[in-house]
Amino acid sequence: MREHEGITVSQSSVSRILKAKGIKSPRKHKPPKPHRTRERKSQEGLLLQMDASPYEWIPGIKCSLHGAIDDARGNITGLYFCENECLNGYFEVKKQTILEYGLPVSVYVDRHTIFKAPSNAKLTIYDELEGKALAYTQFSRAMQELSIGMVYAYSPQAKSRIERLWGTLQDRLALELRLAGISSLKEANAFLPGFIRQFNARFAVVPREPQSAYRPLIVSIPNKATITVLTSHRFGMRAEYKGCVYEVRKAVRPAKVIPKEDRAKRPIKVKDDHPWKNSGVEPNFTYEESDRELVAAIYDPKGWE
Repeated sequence: MREHEGITVSQSSVSRILKAKGIKSPRKHKPPKPHRTRERKSQEGLLLQMDASPYEWIPGIKCSLHGAIDDARGNITGLYFCENECLNGYFEVKKQTILEYGLPVSVYVDRHTIFKAPSNAKLTIYDELEGKALAYTQFSRAMQELSIGMVYAYSPQAKSRIERLWGTLQDRLALELRLAGISSLKEANAFLPGFIRQFNARFAVVPREPQSAYRPLIVSIPNKATITVLTSHRFGMRAEYKGCVYEVRKAVRPAKVIPKEDRAKRPIKVKDDHPWKNSGVEPNFTYEESDRELVAAIYDPKGWE
């Protein structure tokens, strides 16, 4: 009302006027249940809560809004509409977050198969070589490559901040889209950046520690670049490059497997002083590399009892 009509009225006055007209709130207000609220993280970037909400965000169009909220500040770091909850929606939200803020330390998500592979999923050869116990999803592998930790929630209540965000957005954002005359997902996604700026300016809080935990994104370290290797009994090994510290992992070279039918067969090669040379007998067959010790034992006179 203040932004579009220039009318400033308190929330309590609006509620009183609506009740006097017999207009009830669309939300059911239940007595709050006593529970212990988890304290916010101390720094922005330490933990992002991610989720998606299916709802009729656009009049006549039910779709899923993917989003992420910073646990410390309570600011929205990314929003994106898709027809259904999907990997592309979460990747778009993550892209917005990284480009605007940087790489967070960890993300808090549910146990949807987009984030967590089923327990019976088969490991790839690369997962086995890296010593992984569970298979990756495309999203979890991307987070692993970016050194972003993943925390899995067991209930919606565990992700309370983003669950409350959906309730707020289903009131505010849905109304804003209707007032703006939005009628398609493409128009809605184009509308979101401006809405996020206004929302964060009004509702974001100041974290306890001012220093941000977001890390800058560096696509790759150039070949032959000079780095500083840092070691610690507590944190292990890290690499420092141009003022930024990065986690490292051991590179495992995959074993080269040659199909049996493609193994080259060639005559045996022996030294000039080998008993073969003195026995006057030359082998007239070929053998596989794995048979070398057996063939050598057969033609070695000292190997016979």
